[in-house]
Amino acid sequence: MSFHPFKDNSASMDIGGLTLENNEERVSIYGSLNIGRDQQGLQQAKQLQAILDEMVSYLSQQDLPAQIETFTPKAVKNPFLED
Repeated sequence: MSFHPFKDNSASMDIGGLTLENNEERVSIYGSLNIGRDQQGLQQAKQLQAILDEMVSYLSQQDLPAQIETFTPKAVKNPFLED
């Protein structure tokens, strides 16, 4: 596995329809993953478990703030539209 949480700002990984995107401040997880009761489902579950275990291990070893700042986009006036 080449995806290491919080280590690389450009790493991305797909597990089925689930996407994980890396950043030094946070890991974004989005999409949908259906884990079937078959060999493929077992492999996908193990991949997800390995990444989550690595995230928990890494975070547990850090001096973490209560919460990091969240970027909230602000609405601005469109200069191309007339008033």
